[in-house]
Amino acid sequence: MWPLLFLVLGAALLIEATRFRLGRTPGSRSWVGVEQLERSVLVTLPLLGVLGIAGGVIGWSDRTGPVRALAGGVFAIAFVTFLLWGPLQLPLPRAALPRWYRERTAQRTAAGHKREKRDRDVPR
Repeated sequence: MWPLLFLVLGAALLIEATRFRLGRTPGSRSWVGVEQLERSVLVTLPLLGVLGIAGGVIGWSDRTGPVRALAGGVFAIAFVTFLLWGPLQLPLPRAALPRWYRERTAQRTAAGHKREKRDRDVPR
């Protein structure tokens, strides 16, 4: 019973993370602009989904065998990544960001630089 629950929850989290990552609707882009939400959508949700699916496969597979070993390896890598990325607040690699998000943050950064330059040029 537990392995099935892990598989279903893991798949649901991955589906939701994919929907957010694709950002095809305004609702699926609602997380942009809040750093903690951005990290949750881009890192935490997918990792929890992978952990759920790998945990379900481990629970359902034989005690020994290549499937269980592969799922155990995937689980270990995802778990270590989850533990390191969360508390350490490591920066997200640019390649891991969705294209539409990279473009949007580049525009936001460019606008911020223009605003800073304009503020410096104003006489006081």
